[in-house]
Amino acid sequence: MPLMPVMLQGTTHHPAGLEPSPTGMACAARDLVRSGQILSIPRCITDDDWLGRLQGIVRDGLRLAGGDPALSRTIRLEEMHRHYSGEQIVRAADASIRQIKPLSGRLLKHVLRSRLGMEQRFWFDRRPKVRFHPPSATLEEDRQVFQDYARRRGHGKVDAHDPHLDSWHHCPVNSVNLWIALGRVTPRNGMTAFPDTHGRALVQRDHAHDVAGDQWFGTGVDTDLRPGDAWLFPGDLLHTSILNASDETRVAISFRLTFSKPYFSGSGTESFVDSRYADSPLEFWTLQHPADPIRGVVRHWRGPRRGPEVNRGPQVVHDHLEPLEVHIHEDGSATFAAEAMAPGTVRVLDRQRLVCRDLQGTYTVVGRHCPHRGADLAAAELNAEGLVCPWHRLVFNPENGSSVGHCDHALAANPCQVRHGEVVVPPSSR
Repeated sequence: MPLMPVMLQGTTHHPAGLEPSPTGMACAARDLVRSGQILSIPRCITDDDWLGRLQGIVRDGLRLAGGDPALSRTIRLEEMHRHYSGEQIVRAADASIRQIKPLSGRLLKHVLRSRLGMEQRFWFDRRPKVRFHPPSATLEEDRQVFQDYARRRGHGKVDAHDPHLDSWHHCPVNSVNLWIALGRVTPRNGMTAFPDTHGRALVQRDHAHDVAGDQWFGTGVDTDLRPGDAWLFPGDLLHTSILNASDETRVAISFRLTFSKPYFSGSGTESFVDSRYADSPLEFWTLQHPADPIRGVVRHWRGPRRGPEVNRGPQVVHDHLEPLEVHIHEDGSATFAAEAMAPGTVRVLDRQRLVCRDLQGTYTVVGRHCPHRGADLAAAELNAEGLVCPWHRLVFNPENGSSVGHCDHALAANPCQVRHGEVVVPPSSR
């Protein structure tokens, strides 16, 4: 099958076409870790090869989870939450992983060879990540089931993952993710990556493996994929789950691989296989140290083994967003010049509040931190949809603070008035 056109997304956020030549595709893929770019691969897998097979495995997982056999054969996978309980969905995820695991090597070889023209050796984690992400309303109904599953299997499988680098979760610093849609994935239920953070230092939360608040990520790039489409992106490019605001379950699968020997910045716990020995008895060897070149296989590569330094540049902060210059009045109100804000912008008022000026020119003062997970909304985007949280793309109406599609999350909001060229922040919002 001829190579498919691949779109490249990077720090400019504008896709650029790449020639579908073996040299161009292979070089672009190998440069992902160094350049911090995202390859969007249309028709990465098709019904003629792997798409139908993987969808069939998911359907079989639903059957094994206790569902109606006839329904599991005909249901749209995106509608599984309408017919299956939370307990059945997580059991189906585990059943799917067990069936896909032994196929990982063959699938990755097929994708790299037929779509990217790559024949080179690579290393891969045999444990695929099956990602069934139901609508947020369903997550609330089966909250305990999904929370228990996330504790066992990690976040991002059936719930939203906070912004993170994969190396914070004991993965190689040079890893690359192949993220494949098995159903329709939209900007309302997929994932987001932040190319502007590449090569910059990011601070983790204390005693956690996710990013700390009050950091600037830049503009996010959202998934918009049809079944069989895929993203290929560096594991240490900051990325996050989108809180599912759609009415469909997001169904996807991801694989983690490296194009050179896997290196860990600390203690690695992931198991990587040399692609030359996939589907052979050597694949099951477990080693506690780097591979013996004579045997040439790595099954378990444990740190500490330092690799290329990644994300060690200047820290990504939003301190360059200087607070508005305001005048505080005796009645507790505050004023600032209306011309200080352009339409569609967000500015810092103080440690707890922001001022938004929407595209129609309306000014509103809102709480600075997202009520969902505490993200600093100083780094939010303000567009035609509303105020978009940088962590999970939760959208708020800046005029009244209501969340679009998530009635259980609301943001404190108060309208401002404009008088004689000045914006008046009322005392009640202070």
